[in-house]
Amino acid sequence: MLIALSGTPGTGKTSTVKELEGRGLPVHYLAEMIDGWDRFGPPDETGSVTVNVDELRDLLCTWAKELEGWNVLDGHLSYLAPADAVLIFRVDPNVIRARLSCRNYPKEKVLENAEAEGVSAVLIEAFMEMKERGMEERVFERDVTDLTSGECTDWVVEMITALEGEDLKTLVRYRPGKVDWTEVISGWY
Repeated sequence: MLIALSGTPGTGKTSTVKELEGRGLPVHYLAEMIDGWDRFGPPDETGSVTVNVDELRDLLCTWAKELEGWNVLDGHLSYLAPADAVLIFRVDPNVIRARLSCRNYPKEKVLENAEAEGVSAVLIEAFMEMKERGMEERVFERDVTDLTSGECTDWVVEMITALEGEDLKTLVRYRPGKVDWTEVISGWY
């Protein structure tokens, strides 16, 4: 089973995945995989790589055939993998701006990512990707703005357990549509 852990840059995906790895779950880093595939251009100053989405999807499908047991794939575009579920980390766009600014992202990249979070771009893309596979009910989101990486890790484990046991009460709690940053970003303009 493959869980795609996705979200706008700066939402805490990688910190969480490192903790999951420490708890013994097999984790994979999309950024490392892309770097190893040598098919995509070199990273820019922020570490971002321009990818061909169709080619990445194909590569991930081939890669996923070798997986056994539960695995977690970390990455903004991880939803392109043939995942059994997609967990989207959501964070207040103002917090995204602060976090990415601290990483020395260029101002336009900071604003682009904060706006993307504000309009739910990653959630919508993941939902549409899973809908094409008839699995839109396997997309989940959570506002993790005020959670520690340990609490985020606990949530991922909770979701894996809920998916294994088909715990609808837990799964329904994190269906898309509960996180709305409209008021946050409307104050920017």
